[in-house]
Amino acid sequence: MLFEWYSGSDSSKEVPMAIGRYSDKLEELWPDGFSPEDRHAALSAILEKEQEPNWQAYLLFYIGDIYLSIDDKVRARPFLEQALSRFDIFASSFQDVRCEYANCLYQLLVILSDAAEEGWIGLALRAVAFVEDMRPTEAERARLFWEAGSALYRLAEGTETASLHRVARDWVAVSHHLRSESPGILKLLLYTSYGCEDDAMARRVYEMLEELDPDYEGRAELEAFVKKAGIAKT
Repeated sequence: MLFEWYSGSDSSKEVPMAIGRYSDKLEELWPDGFSPEDRHAALSAILEKEQEPNWQAYLLFYIGDIYLSIDDKVRARPFLEQALSRFDIFASSFQDVRCEYANCLYQLLVILSDAAEEGWIGLALRAVAFVEDMRPTEAERARLFWEAGSALYRLAEGTETASLHRVARDWVAVSHHLRSESPGILKLLLYTSYGCEDDAMARRVYEMLEELDPDYEGRAELEAFVKKAGIAKT
């Protein structure tokens, strides 16, 4: 079948065809024949036709990457931040955009770390879980693990504990993608989602557990937790 790599919202396939044409033109005219402004305009036009969050994030990441390629981190940053906010790591389409998600984490990590801004610690530890999806160079791998080591040191000092909830959920999500029907992994995914103040996801995971196995181990304990947390099914 055509465009098996695409799992977005466009059933007409105009979006994947446009992505393909963009990639061909970029390869043909690289490095100087396809200006950053024209590349931005081309991807923005595709973005207007895409409704699926992960593929919107995919396109936003590549708009940000345009400006990274000319070392303009100021212009790149808002697009990377928009992309990261739209990635849905629990949607089935996420498997098709893992590389972009991983690189979005890494590039934002570098920007925030270089600027000594808050938030880099969580990004460093989240990016580690997806390091192989990054397809990193040796220098990028070294930078990432240096950042992760620095992050763990800071956490050990007790200065960034709030970052741990989202880090924990991303790491559990990697496990969930590998063993999606494990009750133990789902339970931890519920707890970490609640820690991220994502009650909707916690409720969704609870319903998945109920559908998977009504008699899973530790059900009574979990039911008491969701009732106390106010995230039980209505």
